[in-house]
Amino acid sequence: MGKQSTSNNTTKKKQTIKQKKKNEVIEITEQDLEKQAKKQHDQSVKKQQELNKKRNSKGDVRCDKLPGRFSKGNKKWPIVTGYKNVNCCSGASGIFKELSPMKLGPYEYEHGSEKCTITNLENLWQFSKVFPGEEEQVRNDNGQLTKVPNSEFFERRTKGWKDEKAHRHVKREKPLYSWWKGEKFNYMQARRKIYCPLYAEKVVETEAYKKLEEMVNSGMNIQILGFDGYNYDGKTLKECFEDTSKPFGHELVLCCLLKNQRVWE
Repeated sequence: MGKQSTSNNTTKKKQTIKQKKKNEVIEITEQDLEKQAKKQHDQSVKKQQELNKKRNSKGDVRCDKLPGRFSKGNKKWPIVTGYKNVNCCSGASGIFKELSPMKLGPYEYEHGSEKCTITNLENLWQFSKVFPGEEEQVRNDNGQLTKVPNSEFFERRTKGWKDEKAHRHVKREKPLYSWWKGEKFNYMQARRKIYCPLYAEKVVETEAYKKLEEMVNSGMNIQILGFDGYNYDGKTLKECFEDTSKPFGHELVLCCLLKNQRVWE
């Protein structure tokens, strides 16, 4: 009887252990879920790339906003199934930081007797803006009075162009216009004549841009992310370019280049 009792107890013990394992709760952390979601997304990118290859098609290019440190609400990157995200800002990892106008340069400036080297595109763009209080009246070649930038503007511009640190914002005020090689340009003109062509000129020489081209040519869909980027679904890039109510930053210029649509020309 003693042996049978011991045997019964052992059997019950094994059953209890099995029951515990069966009902055991496995804790899944948020980090585990993020890893799982990333894996699934990476698989969707690869799957779409293979489909594009079979169709003998290049990858598609889209754009969206990169949440900043001080952004309100959801700060997670926007995810689109089948599209690989590419951060093109100065804080990007690896070579893609080369795509930022804060990193792009130097530029050689020459106008009349003026010659100088501008360290990066961001400062070239920002310090070409003329603000209230930075004008004086002079007579033009026809003897008419006209307003042009004063010495205060040129001193600030010279200092800014030489500064190795990129400045995204110079003043809180709205600029009057941009001054470039002796000409006044309004916002649209400056976008067309200064920012877009000068960004395009330099960025295509970078290893980062060549990598983007390689990705798209291999059938990979990519989503360009940046602080001035936005989802332009339903609009053409030309319509985005002509819309002065929204920025047309380097994110959209990259989309234009990769789609071979130089809308500023």
